[in-house]
Amino acid sequence: MKRFVRTSVVAVLVVVLGLVGVLPAFAQDGGVNCNGLSKDDCKLYQGATVAMEDVHAFVMPGWDISANIDAEGERMMFASYGSGALELPMSLIALMSDMPDMESVQTLQDMTPLINLLRMIDAEWVKQVASELVLEVDIERVMLMTPDESQEGSLSLIVKDGLFYLKAPELIGDSDWYGVSFDDLLASMDINLAELDVAMEELITELENLDLSDLSEVEGLSPEMMHELQAMGEELNELLLSFEVVTRGPDESLHDQAMATFVSEYDITGLLLSMDLAEMLARLVNNPAFADLFASGDSMMGEMQVDELQMHLLLTAVALIMRGSSFSVEQWVGLDDTYIHKLGLHAVLALDVSPVEGLLGGDMGMGMDIDMPTEPINMSFDFTVEIDEHNALSPDAVVPPADYEPMPLEELQLQ
Repeated sequence: MKRFVRTSVVAVLVVVLGLVGVLPAFAQDGGVNCNGLSKDDCKLYQGATVAMEDVHAFVMPGWDISANIDAEGERMMFASYGSGALELPMSLIALMSDMPDMESVQTLQDMTPLINLLRMIDAEWVKQVASELVLEVDIERVMLMTPDESQEGSLSLIVKDGLFYLKAPELIGDSDWYGVSFDDLLASMDINLAELDVAMEELITELENLDLSDLSEVEGLSPEMMHELQAMGEELNELLLSFEVVTRGPDESLHDQAMATFVSEYDITGLLLSMDLAEMLARLVNNPAFADLFASGDSMMGEMQVDELQMHLLLTAVALIMRGSSFSVEQWVGLDDTYIHKLGLHAVLALDVSPVEGLLGGDMGMGMDIDMPTEPINMSFDFTVEIDEHNALSPDAVVPPADYEPMPLEELQLQ
């Protein structure tokens, strides 16, 4: 039970905080697609994502996540729901604002912005981030059902003023609050922040001494190769966006204001059947730069040669196998404040090789052995979160417990 609850809680926290933390990234160039929207709706849709770029604090009145897997006659189900609040540390926001584009070739040719960024990260910065972070996650219920067992639990976590508070009845064994300081938590895990300073200095020294005048000596990192792969990646991204269609649904009401609702749906089948995708992937696979990147170890990717028709045949087979799959994103935008107040991700992955079982029995002339499952596999994932009080988190929105016991770190296996 303890192992299950601990693992499940970590998974939920990573997913919830990760997905919510991604919201500001929607405002990056190329991240907002208006295919299917009118001019006015597009302006509202894009304005919402731009508004979310500056959001650093909010409450989550409710969130829920569920996943189901049906394979080989057996089913596994995971579900959790709860609420929470988050205020990002200003020291972290400052660091993120100076983050260089790590996908840019220019970053590899001039390490100065990256080095300057790394100089900001030291032991004192980490302590400051921990002291400024305000977080509350209330997992009212987390459940896991497998063919062998059914388990469930609950957990509440609060982080404020450099202290971590935890209430986990199924994990610890009682319903009391437990707390630990950031310093004691690090000590329990044998983490010495002084070693971080030493490691960062060593890394910075290595980057400063790195000769960037001739990256061709570094396998897979020549400027020409990186420029070519980056251009192909941008081309592929534009193609993917062309198969996303956004529609505006009926207005709803939430958080005391009217909401415009938008749903982005991805035409997975249309994308896979596209000759443009087949041509692009064949060009990528046959590119010498791509071959050099995968020409090590036991990988066959560096030796594979695929023409456009072979790639189209493979993608057509994949489209038939995935014909029941879907992916969509739902957003509710406040008509008064233009913030995103509700976000939903819905994905279905359905795999059934029966329509192409004979076709995929060999290597399709591409030098690859393809081993596919013989039974249908169905997986679904749903995540929904409500977001409110954007950049207006009140001081008493997250209140630590007045009384708590020392956290039993050994029992939680943090050492």
